[in-house]
Amino acid sequence: MDAPDFRTSTESEAGEAPDLGGAWKVLDRRMVADRSPFAVIWDEDLLLPDGSTITNFIRVDIVPFAIVFAQLEDGRVPFVRQYRQAIGRVSLELPAGHIEKGEEPLHCAQRELLEEAGAVSDDWQFMGHYVLEANRGCGHAHLFLARNARLVSLPEVAAVVAPGAPVAMRATSGSRLLRQPISGTPASVSVASSWSASAASCARL
Repeated sequence: MDAPDFRTSTESEAGEAPDLGGAWKVLDRRMVADRSPFAVIWDEDLLLPDGSTITNFIRVDIVPFAIVFAQLEDGRVPFVRQYRQAIGRVSLELPAGHIEKGEEPLHCAQRELLEEAGAVSDDWQFMGHYVLEANRGCGHAHLFLARNARLVSLPEVAAVVAPGAPVAMRATSGSRLLRQPISGTPASVSVASSWSASAASCARL
């Protein structure tokens, strides 16, 4: 059975990795778990260029997502606090979310910024497409920078918080953000990835 394509149409047509002359051939693929639309886990048997084989190589497909580094008109950067069951604690994160089927990454980024941070912007810049877990082929992240964002409504993320840990938008200056996370709350991988990918541009804002 073929693996579902969790990438966007743009990625499928123009985002393939360059040929490095060492592609591994898939001899067999077996589905281990199907948790669509969130994740599908596979075992693969592979033939390497030197003739050796690898069995039960784990591949994970998850839905691609967009992450937004938004700078408000006064220079602050909005964050959201959300409870994450996988790490068992509240995490401080940049606005982000899954790209819906047929949705453009930019539209997803704009939607998530409004839903999670209650902010909008008319000045958007695409910062790149990154794979956060290349070993397993998952975590396709589309990073966006939103300049001169403005708050227009309350965030709509209360449904994902743990009892006793209400979500609140937290803002800090861009300069402080680039130096260190806000103390007391762990930053998620998605936040850390956004910092490293966006630091050069954000430092010039």
